[in-house]
Amino acid sequence: MIVLEKECSQTYSSVTEAEKILQKHEESQRTKCGHALQKLVSIYERCSSPGWDARDAEAVSLVGYRSAMLFLLILPEHFSCPVPGVCANGQITLEWRQRDGRLLSLAFDDQGFVNFVVFLKDGAELCGVQTVFLGYDDTITNFLQNVSQ
Repeated sequence: MIVLEKECSQTYSSVTEAEKILQKHEESQRTKCGHALQKLVSIYERCSSPGWDARDAEAVSLVGYRSAMLFLLILPEHFSCPVPGVCANGQITLEWRQRDGRLLSLAFDDQGFVNFVVFLKDGAELCGVQTVFLGYDDTITNFLQNVSQ
């Protein structure tokens, strides 16, 4: 079960429940991360067909797009906005990069998972896969705190 923030006692276990909270957060996030949201829409429109790279890239799935969009829309306000991107395997990425080498890269796939890679200031490198429940758990929240600020 994933919560929106560590201090938040309410959890969301389904897309329907998570979408209800979007109305609350959506307006402030559109203002804060408007460019990132527009780029996600553009990525999906451009890359939702196989071969979008004029070679053999896989299509971005609606599941991956929707997961990345909802993840961005419920991003707590105290975190910076990521830079969206797309991989040839069809995964949509959200990346936070800092000048000192810190990086958090989240890649949303068509199965409802997020793959993550983290490079921290102390040189630590971590990676893994988690199920996307449209929120943040301790692992992702800790990485965001270390990389976003």
